[in-house]
Amino acid sequence: MQRIKRKKLRASTCPAVPSSTLLLLLVSSLLLGVPAHVSATTPTSATTTTPLDSEMMRGQEEEQEQRLAFPSLSTNQRQEYIDRLERILYTNIRPWWLGNSVVDLENGGFNLNHDINGNYLGPAPKMIVTQARITWFFSRLLLFEADEKEGGKESGKDGGQNREGMTEGENKGKREGGLKSNRSENLAMAMHGFTFLKDRMWDRANGGFVWRVAADGKTVVEGTFKDLYGQAFGLYALSYYYMATGDREALAMASQLFDLLYTRCHDTTHGGFFEAPFNDWSLDPAHFQGAIQRRSPKTINTHLHLLESLVAFHRALKEGGREEGMKGGSFEEEEKEGRGEDGREGRVETVIRELIALVTGKMLIDPPGTVVEFYASDWTPDDTPNLLLFGHVNELLWLVVDACESLDIRLSSLPPSFLSSLWIYSTTYGFDQTQGAFQNQRVLETEKPLLQPLLQPSLPFAQDDDKVWWVQAESLIAAAKYSRIDRGEGGGEGGIEAGEAFGALLKYLNGTMIDWERGEWFAEVKEGRKEGGKANEWKGPYHNGRAMILCLEELRGRKT
Repeated sequence: MQRIKRKKLRASTCPAVPSSTLLLLLVSSLLLGVPAHVSATTPTSATTTTPLDSEMMRGQEEEQEQRLAFPSLSTNQRQEYIDRLERILYTNIRPWWLGNSVVDLENGGFNLNHDINGNYLGPAPKMIVTQARITWFFSRLLLFEADEKEGGKESGKDGGQNREGMTEGENKGKREGGLKSNRSENLAMAMHGFTFLKDRMWDRANGGFVWRVAADGKTVVEGTFKDLYGQAFGLYALSYYYMATGDREALAMASQLFDLLYTRCHDTTHGGFFEAPFNDWSLDPAHFQGAIQRRSPKTINTHLHLLESLVAFHRALKEGGREEGMKGGSFEEEEKEGRGEDGREGRVETVIRELIALVTGKMLIDPPGTVVEFYASDWTPDDTPNLLLFGHVNELLWLVVDACESLDIRLSSLPPSFLSSLWIYSTTYGFDQTQGAFQNQRVLETEKPLLQPLLQPSLPFAQDDDKVWWVQAESLIAAAKYSRIDRGEGGGEGGIEAGEAFGALLKYLNGTMIDWERGEWFAEVKEGRKEGGKANEWKGPYHNGRAMILCLEELRGRKT
């Protein structure tokens, strides 16, 4: 897949913005609809690749890098998918988060307390996970649209004629403005989110992010744990914000956060991380609940998000090492010993490779070829009734592909059939062919040891067939990425071919889960009933917004 150079909003032209200036920027951009031009752009230095001395896995195949998702698609069908994804991103997802009282101009951060119709229900606490996710989304949009513009597609222009299959809501979106995005608005939102993360959620005494603050941003509501689930999203947002803006303060914070994760929480015996350190980063093996519910010391949920955030941070460090503007001052001194394999960048790569080895080795239950949610400290699967979340299985699949491609690791060096076994398992047991969407999870009904029902899938399971928004979004990405590497195994043994799943998912989303009338996606569909709020501390534009961006990149053969 072609990796392209991009222009970046430079730190020198995009300094930390005083709150008063930021308020004016947001008011003009979001409330008055007047573009608030903030910065110029300057090209980054040419991309260079530094050889990394590793015998484990090396060099993604050249031919695979150039392949498009769904290589057998006709030109017209590919363009139809692209048009549909753009309409969802630019007329359904992005506009909703710019309005609806989401931006808190008084207290900072984002208001996330909206009912199923998108009505704002009043102030609510602000949690690190979703505050970081929204900051990430608008930072990612900045990068995506900069690359699209350089790649020959002027972002913000209508994609062309209406096509068959569009709903009335989609047509209405095109008539009322079509496919456009204002970079000044995206920058304002990203800066607004970063300012809140830095000023209100960063723990200046101990480092890292607090879990939850009050609606006014001034009072810590939950600060007992530095739960790694939340720290992962903080690192994710900081890394992409730096890559989008060149703001060195964000990279410095990300570096400090990684150092804390690595020195205080990394399990040097069994690999992975201890997930629930206390506020001062101390650990107690007997306490692993943290800020989210856990049944065991290690979980696939936290570790797959650590993987994605570490890959993002590694990319940010590589870009930071190429920046000519990073000269002099305390930041350069702080970063000097972090460069190179023996420094921070090398440590990050080592941990990423460790996590890849874990998920393809100890964490994988083979047969039947899947992962579960809960593990002991030594990565033994929890033998009490365990969970299989199909969204996490599919999310893990594409995150491993992304991590390998980011580090130039050959996918052929992974354990045989690792990726295909995940896809076959999730599509065999989790894909509702009647609805064209993935079910939520399987819950073991038996108290027998975990491996027995997994090795004998005919044993009774309690099937949760609710259709949840994030599960469909992550599965859409998995289908797109898996289609590039499938060697004909995806439709075997009861599994669904990636292209078939992608088309069915997109049809389901378009007709059932996307709210074309009021904007955004419904949180879940239970027995045909649409339920859940449009925004809360667990629901933001991260899953569905990312799915649109990454699938567009896959369909075009471009990678940010």
